[in-house]
Amino acid sequence: MEIVLCQLTLEALDGNLKEYLTQNCADDTVLVAKCIGCCGECASTYVVLVDGDPVVAPTREKLLERIQSL
Repeated sequence: MEIVLCQLTLEALDGNLKEYLTQNCADDTVLVAKCIGCCGECASTYVVLVDGDPVVAPTREKLLERIQSL
C-alpha cells in the first residue's frame, strides 16, 4: 500500500507519525505531501491517504489499526 500523510499533520499534530507508520507498516510505502486535500482536517485529527482513499482516526494507534484492516 501507499500511505501519504500531510506535512501539516507532522507540524501541528504528531512530528513522529511518519517514523511510527514506517516502523509499523514495513511492507508499505510511507510518503509526506505538502497537502493531501483534506482541507485542514489534517491539523486536528489523524488523516492519511491509503492508495488514494482517506483514512481518519482520533489517535495514531487507531489510525494504524484502520490501515492494517484494509
